Amino acid sequence: MVDVDGDPTRPRLEPGKHTAYGWFGPEDYERLKENPASGETLVHDVIAAALDLRG
Repeated sequence: MVDVDGDPTRPRLEPGKHTAYGWFGPEDYERLKENPASGETLVHDVIAAALDLRG
């Protein structure tokens, strides 16, 4: 997770280092459960915890 300065509607990433990007807030974290390999929930779990959404 990072804090971003600038315009979030016009993200810019370092060329050649990233294939995709996504902005995630509390309303978006369920997207991280889409198409995971079996048992691979680490990214979802870390972001959910960081957003304090785990129950």
